[in-house]
Parts: sequence; C-alpha cells; structure tokens
Amino acid sequence: MTARPLDGVRVLDLTIFLSGPLATMYLAGLGAEVVKIERPGAGDPARGNPPYLGSDGISFGRPDGDQMSLSMLKRGRGKRSLAIDLKQDRGRQTFLDLLAVSDVVVENFRPGTMAALGLAPATLLAANPRAVVCSISGFGQTGPNAALPAMDLVAQALSGMMSLTGRADDPPLRTGIASGDVIAGLTATIAILAALRHRDRTGEGQLLDISMQDALLASVFDEAPDLYTRRGIPVRTGNQRTRLTPFNSYRAADGWLVITCGNDGHWRSLLTAMGRADLVTSGFFAAQEQRMAEAAEVDAFVEQWTSARSQHTVIETLREHGVPCAPVLEVLQIVDDAHVRFRGVLRPVEHPLAGPVNGIAAPELPMAFSATPAGFDRAAPTLGQDTDVVLSGLLGLDTGTIAELREQGVVG
Repeated sequence: MTARPLDGVRVLDLTIFLSGPLATMYLAGLGAEVVKIERPGAGDPARGNPPYLGSDGISFGRPDGDQMSLSMLKRGRGKRSLAIDLKQDRGRQTFLDLLAVSDVVVENFRPGTMAALGLAPATLLAANPRAVVCSISGFGQTGPNAALPAMDLVAQALSGMMSLTGRADDPPLRTGIASGDVIAGLTATIAILAALRHRDRTGEGQLLDISMQDALLASVFDEAPDLYTRRGIPVRTGNQRTRLTPFNSYRAADGWLVITCGNDGHWRSLLTAMGRADLVTSGFFAAQEQRMAEAAEVDAFVEQWTSARSQHTVIETLREHGVPCAPVLEVLQIVDDAHVRFRGVLRPVEHPLAGPVNGIAAPELPMAFSATPAGFDRAAPTLGQDTDVVLSGLLGLDTGTIAELREQGVVG
C-alpha cells in the first residue's frame, strides 16, 4: 500500500477545543499517528459541547450512554486517545517517555500552563532535541497580552476582523465560522510541516509560536483597511467590495446570488449578458475607478435586472458569458449539491460504536493527492480508548504496570 504523506510521523496532541484539534486533525488525515493526550475522567472540554450523537440518536441535553459530542466526532477523527494525568509525577514522566519516541508536540493552553506542569519548552527539547513543539495561543508566547485568556471571538475582536464584518450601519459582527480558531489551526499545520522539513534536513527540533491574533491579522491586512480608513473609505461594507464594483450579493425573483467583476472585461461581459451591449460601446462606467466611485448606482442598476428574473435564469445567462457568479446556497442545498457530492468533500459523520450516521455531514480532508492517499482512517476515539495500546505499543509497558498506573489515577 502506498504510504500517506506523513506516515512515520508521531504527534502528541495536548490540544483542546478547536484551533489545536483542527491542526492535529489535518496532520492525522495526512497520515501522522496522532495520540490525543486527555485528562482522565474529563478529557477535552469539547467532549462536553452539545449536540451529542450516539446509538440512540441526537441529543442536546447531557450526554448519556455512548453519546459523544459532534465536535469531538469531527475533530477527533484519525486520532488515538490516551488518558493521562500530567499533574502527577508518573504521568508527566510517562509523557516525556512518549515524547522521546515522537516527532511533534502540539498544545494550545494559555502561556505558562505547560511550565506549571513541569513541561516547559526546555524540558521538552531536552527529552527529544529533534522534536517540533508547537504552541497555539490567543496572543502568542511573548508580549504584554500573552497571558490574557482568549477564545475565537476575542481574537476576532482584537484583530480587526469584526470591524470589517457586517454592513456599514450595523454593529461589528463575528464571521459566520470560528475564523480565529480555524485560521490559527491551519497556520499551525503549515508551520509544523515546515519545521519537520527543517528537522529532516538538519536533525534540529524547534519551538513554534502561533498566535490567533497574528494569524487573523495576516488575513485582515492582506487588504489595506488602514489606508482605506485614513482616506475615509468605508471598510465595513457587507457583501460589497467597493473597489471591484459590481462585487456584491443581488436579489433575484426567487432567491439571492452573487456577482463578482474583478476587472473591466468582466464588466463588459456582464453588460452584454444583461442585453445592454449598447452600454459597452457607449462607455457606461467603463473604468473600474468610475464604478468604485458610484458603487451604489452600479449595484442598483445590476439588481434591477437580476430581481426581475429567476435565480437559475440569471446564473445560466451570466455563466454563458463568463461572468463569475453563484447562487447563495443554504446549508441543506450544499449537502445535496451535485458538485459537492462528486468531489466527496462531505461524508456521514462516524461514531466509534454506532458507525456512520447518515444525515449529519463531516468534512473530508479538503485536498487531493495524485500519488499518495490521504484521509481519516478511524473514527474519533472515546476517552482513553487507546491508553493500553499506546502504553504497551510505544513504551513496552506490561499489563501489570498499566493496571498499577490506572489504580493510582495516573492513566484512565
């Protein structure tokens, strides 16, 4: 069987909630052996997030029986669960023994937590100088805000993301997804892969410092919100991107659609599709800077045409003329979309005991390789499901030693 891209890489996953678990989920999908380290009896706090899924179906109340959080069922795929108490000396030493035979550690605790557990960066690199140690936090490991608690909404607020989201007269809005967590998680994944490449060339491990705020700032300032603000140009413009007008959502007779004109050629194609080729020759708002200056008038002109036609008619007409456009799909439309089904990017979520459950979608690894397989090879684990397998397989502990550790509350 062809090896997956990260076959042979072992990751110790100390992360909780979303940013870190997302990063390690991607690593697992790429073939890494990911061991999720969890606190006995409690586990990742995300295990307590409703809704829950089990053999008896969906519940929004407290989990019962074999029910597991959908958050964990999605983010825990491809991983093993080892329940170990890092606050106990034997638990901490067992973790360091595992690190000695691993490649990567990922954690997303508040800065200082790892040191308080006796697992400061120097300790980790002493246990394995080749290890890549990735820390994800709200504001990074250094700086005046480093110790502040942070969740996604906090990072969005302090990165400018919320100040850019929504319409001009609305209050600031968060994005529809947890963008602070997601972008930080993806940034961490990229950094880990780069550090592994460096390690493979030089034998040198290193520390990675990933800040949710930094990751969002890199996205926010890809545009020029500081320049626009100083020039009095609105930066919170809803679905409109003024400098590319028409670039907005428009009402059709039976729904919504988006049209994006990235250049003057698209604008000419749009006018032709609207049956107004005469305006092409007359130079009607021919230059992008003209359309930017009169964005409201241009949008009203376009919507007068779209609102008199069905969504399907508008989309087909525009696509025939090469104008970038799309219907605005609702969630259940997306799940049933022919192209989404063809690509296989969504599949039924899988429960470790109940198996695949139709009607609840989980994303596959959103990348395709021509030479190497990739994807999730196991359902998310129950808490401590793999404790014995990991300790015996990686550290060679016998059943008596594992039973002793369990009796002492070191492992679960």
